[in-house]
Amino acid sequence: MRKLFLAFVAVFLLVCVIFVFFGVRDNLIARKYTQTVFPLPENYAELPILPSQAGYLFNPDDKYLMTGYSDLVLLATVTGITGTTYEKVEVEFGAVTGTPYTCYRFIGHYNIKGRLKTETEIPLKQYGGVLPDQKARAGFSPMLEADRSYVLYLRVGPDDTLFLNQAIALAADLREVRAEDLLADPDDPTGQYIAACIEAYRHEDTTYAPVKRNSSSYEESEAGA
Repeated sequence: MRKLFLAFVAVFLLVCVIFVFFGVRDNLIARKYTQTVFPLPENYAELPILPSQAGYLFNPDDKYLMTGYSDLVLLATVTGITGTTYEKVEVEFGAVTGTPYTCYRFIGHYNIKGRLKTETEIPLKQYGGVLPDQKARAGFSPMLEADRSYVLYLRVGPDDTLFLNQAIALAADLREVRAEDLLADPDDPTGQYIAACIEAYRHEDTTYAPVKRNSSSYEESEAGA
């Protein structure tokens, strides 16, 4: 009986050690996926796109509602795509699942809403991207392109992260022409569109605006303005 008991205890301890080992391993894997920006795979464009469950309660193309919903609106140029990171990561028997976010860097040129620092490279996240197993990507609005200028509608996360709400591509490269010059030309279509975005901010619809607005460390202080 004593030998049987000792054998039972040994098996029990072995099982506990195995569970602890895999638990620690899975936690380390989950931490890696939440703290690392993984580069895009070479076959990114060929990966199948899975339908996204995310969406808005309003028409995201409505500039008045999108402006009211966003914390910041500005004209900017995307300088690069840095890769994919993940939130809500779970690991089960080595298989990783999580919500992907595509990571970018951009330079702001002209603020419409808010006081984000200009001519400074700033990180940005967009919901969606390559899934952890790199066999597919979650669907989202078209991926931003490097070296292209946009009107960016952003929200500030509680941890100071900037997230993309909406992006409208511009025909002009704002690294080569100033927004003020485009606005000064009444016949320039890009200038006309920028003017419409400014008008939308002046009459923004805050129906869907968050109750609490987070501030970003990338914003200019009033004293430094």
